[in-house]
Amino acid sequence: VLRLWGRIMKRVPGSHMVFSFRHSQSEYVQARIRGYLGVSQERIHFLPQTATEEEHRARYLIGDLALDPFPYSGTTTSWEALSQGVPVITLRGVRHVERTTWSLLAKLGLGYLAAEDEASYEKKVVTMARDADHLAEVKRDVKRSVRDAIAKGNRDYVRELETCLLDIWKRYLKMHKGC
Repeated sequence: VLRLWGRIMKRVPGSHMVFSFRHSQSEYVQARIRGYLGVSQERIHFLPQTATEEEHRARYLIGDLALDPFPYSGTTTSWEALSQGVPVITLRGVRHVERTTWSLLAKLGLGYLAAEDEASYEKKVVTMARDADHLAEVKRDVKRSVRDAIAKGNRDYVRELETCLLDIWKRYLKMHKGC
């Protein structure tokens, strides 16, 4: 993953990568990541964990794109980025852990942000990073899709929950008929 991200950074001059996770302040971890990326140290940033949820969510606004790791796809981090209007590029895998972000994107109508292989992942990121107008359009699409999904999702969720609970109740009654 890091080698692929390094190739992407080499193809997008002036790009930067930001990391913020539990062990991001470890010099050992930083050295390993820098080694895999293979780009100048000035382009790689390691931020400490935030003190508040508000600061954490604001961090997503630092970047233009979020790159989903693989084979273990982001879940919470992908949703947080999308909810802040930041597009997430993912590699759609086969197993559940490889498809979580793709599932989010598909549900939001943003399936075009998913790649089928590493080459198309790289191409999507590079193309978007090099075209500011296209990136701005995608960001607007992400914001609109998330906003609409939240508004619609609450109604749909309640309907689905009602249907599920009613089905459970009917099965219960059927099982206990004649008791």
